[in-house]
Amino acid sequence: MAGAIYRTSALGHALEDALDEACPNFTESERARVLDQYDKYFLEALDNSRTRLNFKGHAANYRFVDGVWQFELDGSTHFKSETADGINSVGATLLVCTDGKVARPDKYMQAPAAGQPPAAQPPSQ
Repeated sequence: MAGAIYRTSALGHALEDALDEACPNFTESERARVLDQYDKYFLEALDNSRTRLNFKGHAANYRFVDGVWQFELDGSTHFKSETADGINSVGATLLVCTDGKVARPDKYMQAPAAGQPPAAQPPSQ
């Protein structure tokens, strides 16, 4: 699932640690089901969020792999939220950005109308 990228967040690691400690008898399929639900609800929470966050910093490194941008920001990054007062300065930051259409194809892909043929697929090489 595309949302699995959020499992590497602090919250995702805390969930995995809690599963290890509180539910040691879970099978791998039960554990996977819990983590899949986490991915689903995390993406829904992001979809419903309307908070803006502005940041200013210098990209020490950046890369684009499989539709995911990663920016490594140096230690002089400043964040400002429209809901919080003031500016917060943080140390080195890793910013990960995905395309919502890639992360949630079920939400953004539309089925063809009744009686319409499916969209043409690009020729394979």
